[in-house]
Amino acid sequence: MKLKIALLSLGSLYLTSVSATAAQSYLDAGDIVFLAANSDAPDTFAFAPLVNIAAGTVIHFSDNSRTSTATDYAAWRLNNGAFSETPYYTWVASTAVTAGTRISIPDTVHGGIGLATAGDNLFAFQGDIYNPRFVSAIGWTSASPFITTGTASANNSYLPSSLTLGTNAVSITANQDNTGYNGITTSGTTAALRTAVNTAGNWTSSETVVQSGPALLTISDAATATDATKQLMGYSFGPNATNYTNAATVVAGNTTLSGFDFTGTGTLDTNGSNALTGQAYAVAGGWDIDGFDVGDQYLEFTMTIDSGFAFQLEDFGFGYQSSENITIGAYYSTDGFATYNQLGTDTAITNTNVGAAFLTNLGISGLDGTIDFRFYGYDAATGNGNLEIDEVWMQGSLTAIPEPSAALLSSLGVLALLRRRKR
Repeated sequence: MKLKIALLSLGSLYLTSVSATAAQSYLDAGDIVFLAANSDAPDTFAFAPLVNIAAGTVIHFSDNSRTSTATDYAAWRLNNGAFSETPYYTWVASTAVTAGTRISIPDTVHGGIGLATAGDNLFAFQGDIYNPRFVSAIGWTSASPFITTGTASANNSYLPSSLTLGTNAVSITANQDNTGYNGITTSGTTAALRTAVNTAGNWTSSETVVQSGPALLTISDAATATDATKQLMGYSFGPNATNYTNAATVVAGNTTLSGFDFTGTGTLDTNGSNALTGQAYAVAGGWDIDGFDVGDQYLEFTMTIDSGFAFQLEDFGFGYQSSENITIGAYYSTDGFATYNQLGTDTAITNTNVGAAFLTNLGISGLDGTIDFRFYGYDAATGNGNLEIDEVWMQGSLTAIPEPSAALLSSLGVLALLRRRKR
């Protein structure tokens, strides 16, 4: 998971962008329910949406506990401060999904999530691990899966304040490894099913028998989830070297993201992390980002947008860590870095920080073709160190743009109409 380092006239119709692809669904708290969770190998879980959701909808699942009821990034419990031990699984709807459909997540695909027999939790959220919007939660295999006082551990958690037990979260205190909704109520209204599934007394648990929960929920008043106003794309690199990948995790339609790469002395370490190891940072006092040369080192990726489409970048975020006090700058270019622009402002960190940067409300419009993104480290306290960049994500809107011939024909049509009126 860590990588180190409105229509006014016929003429204006073709001059106004229109939505290019169906946006993913925005889920409110309680719009999905967990149906089963099993800590015995194989570790598996299942959930169902209570609303109809669009193809391309992204939901993340994490078994990392929360250290408080806060809903921000800082409340994730990080083992030894390491991103590599903050795993989550990203599910993407390959097609539209009807409300009530059971979705099973097998052990072979959910990567770094390891469900503990001594107690565990699962959180479903949208957005990103650095900006989570919680949708549902389950805790099980412990007498106290969710705590209200004390210190969270690997086996229990605080419940985020945006979730409520019995409404959009469930706590199974049977202290057994496997649990599943027992299916007493599998049809009814959305509200009735949400309450039934999130009631702990309606679950069956076993120390040895894997539970599956019901095959289907039948919802009499299912609504369709709201379309998200922004599309999400980005990278989740995997929690360790075994399942490390530098490929994009989530990509919007009509776009392509390259593999995440580095220029310089980068290496893949035992945590599955690309690092600018021993990078010759510019020391305090300055390094002018103007005048890139072959010796410069940076982490980078490329976005390619299909012909006929344009992207407006609104939000850009990433996790970071460094072995030195350092400043990180994120930049983009549409001409191979012959010229370039900075994304937001610099992020200055100390070598004890493990954190995230949120560059929001950027409003960078008209991006098309190929756009290169780079991360640079500079103004380091000393000349060498390791720069880590983790979980890069972007949000924005993709729009279709007119073919020049269509715009020309439309303009000619309007001119002809005006000329006719003149006569």
